[in-house]
Amino acid sequence: MDLGTVSARLGGGGYASVAELASDVSLIWENAMKYNQDGSWVFKVSVIVGVSHTKDQIRPGWNRPKETKPTHYASRSQRENRARAR
Repeated sequence: MDLGTVSARLGGGGYASVAELASDVSLIWENAMKYNQDGSWVFKVSVIVGVSHTKDQIRPGWNRPKETKPTHYASRSQRENRARAR
């Protein structure tokens, strides 16, 4: 399993659940630690990312916050209105 495979499968709607996706991502880090020498940069990064993935894993029933438009961007008309108000 690798990130490219997960990405392709995710883009193609190949996951039936978040748990299935999480399992494949965990397998990536496990394989990286299994097939790379202890102490190598790949092994070290896999440990860090794997621990982070496990800790921050999306749990079933978790509600993703609604995406909001950044407030620091103003449209052209908003900038013009502010300029007129000054």
